[in-house]
Amino acid sequence: MKGPGEKSRKEPSEPGYRLRREQLEQVRQRLTTNQLQDGDREIIDHALTVLVVVLGRLESAKIGIKRLRNLLFGPRTEKEKRPPQDPPVSEDRTGGERTGVSGSPRTALAPGTPEAEAGSESQNQEPFQEKKKVRGHGRKPASAYINAEVVPCPLCGLVQGDRCPACGRGRMRPLAPVVEIRLIGNPPVSAKRYEQERLRCNTCGNTVTAELPPEAGPRKSTPSAQASVAVLKYSGGMAFNRLNLLEQYQGVPLPASTQWEMVEEAADTLFSLYRELHRQAAGGNLLFIDDTRALILALGKPRADNPKDRGRQGVFTTGILSRIGEQWVALYLSGPRHAGENVRQLLALRPGDLPPPIQMSDALSRNLLPGQLVVLVLCLVHSRRNFFEIRDFYPEVCQQVLETIKTVYKHEASIQEQGLSPTQRLAYHQEKSLPLLQWLRDWLSEQVEAREIEPNSALGKATTYFLNHWQGLTGFCRIAGAPMDNNPAERILKLAILLRKNCYFFKTEHGAAVGGILMSLIQTARLAGANPFHFLETLLTRPREVRQAPGLWLPWNYQAQLAG
Repeated sequence: MKGPGEKSRKEPSEPGYRLRREQLEQVRQRLTTNQLQDGDREIIDHALTVLVVVLGRLESAKIGIKRLRNLLFGPRTEKEKRPPQDPPVSEDRTGGERTGVSGSPRTALAPGTPEAEAGSESQNQEPFQEKKKVRGHGRKPASAYINAEVVPCPLCGLVQGDRCPACGRGRMRPLAPVVEIRLIGNPPVSAKRYEQERLRCNTCGNTVTAELPPEAGPRKSTPSAQASVAVLKYSGGMAFNRLNLLEQYQGVPLPASTQWEMVEEAADTLFSLYRELHRQAAGGNLLFIDDTRALILALGKPRADNPKDRGRQGVFTTGILSRIGEQWVALYLSGPRHAGENVRQLLALRPGDLPPPIQMSDALSRNLLPGQLVVLVLCLVHSRRNFFEIRDFYPEVCQQVLETIKTVYKHEASIQEQGLSPTQRLAYHQEKSLPLLQWLRDWLSEQVEAREIEPNSALGKATTYFLNHWQGLTGFCRIAGAPMDNNPAERILKLAILLRKNCYFFKTEHGAAVGGILMSLIQTARLAGANPFHFLETLLTRPREVRQAPGLWLPWNYQAQLAG
């Protein structure tokens, strides 16, 4: 903002700011030798103005200039690298405050953090050492190739009980065979060509055709082929046209239209099981929900003059992760409805005698509709991310927030290592984590009241988010079994994001529904530890049994049903 009487500055896009790199390098060299010339002052002023504007845009924007930010600061994740060793802390002999090696004042330390508890003991900590790579990491044993064809390799001229050819005295006894694996390339979908012999009478013209063997089946695409295409498309993100190209190269052409018919038929066969997953998810005691953008061509763009589109901002793929006892159900729904509306439809199937479930999400208002009976807790990682993205601009405050939240997550890791029950976990967080977060809330409030944080800045917005949503962000300190973040929902949405990046869009709402059915079944099978391909193939082989009793063919009990 301009102050009164301050001249307005040009934006960097204007011609006056197109400075050459060689010109700036010459000015920098003259600056180091204190030999500035006429006009250098204006060039330095212009260069600093460009820097200020670019840094301001980097601070406020998140998506549009992502490449520019990566170019300036390098790509990074939200994980912080641990320094090799904490800097030694010394006491100022003049009675000043504690300083590090550089002499800069240390920020306030929250009570209970490792820095506050360690104090001067941090000098004796061992330097950080990277984990050594495990030998043979990434290799698979021969037993992992469960569908490999077994080819016996017998010994020639030597059987069990024969004399040893080396010493001539002992007898040969059997040992476990030596196993070698050879990998063979095959198309994802293979084909068999049945040639039925025909004979024709040369007098009456009667034609007799041989019958197909029973294993051929009545349909062109087998359950294994349907399962293979479904897993490649909706788990691996392989587009139909790319799979068609690969199949053509390997001599088994599979047009995209044929692939669509295969997955559509599979989704229709398994729709009853998909509805059973909805019923199971509705009875869960914990829900993780989140949205990601989607594109359905038939819907087009929302129009303000259309009553159905009024208030709509786009098309979403909603991911819902529900916990039922020890099992998890993942659901995907794509369309104009957002997460809150999809959850409301799901909870309409919930039995009335069950208490409201715990719902974990971010703080978007569309995630919780009025009158929706849930216990709302909010994602702590979302609040942390607001500070992490601006830590280069406000290092003192942001580093304090990040260190405090890091300590809280260390408490959660300790809880997981000890295997505490939900009630014990709640007591642990109330004793150790809640005082930390309360101190952080009070400290940030003091910073705001003392005008140390500008409310309209990025830091002010991050602070306001944390303070306004305090109750939801600290739900894990008040409710037994409440999670700390929404990471599980974001992890299952990676499947939808992979499909969006590789296949770009759904053509119709029906196509989006088919994708949602198959992605839900595949992801739920993965969460249950089942093989998605074997799960789909088994269900498609027994369509009548699945329709009659879908509850017996869920990913966590279908193996027992097969054994019975």
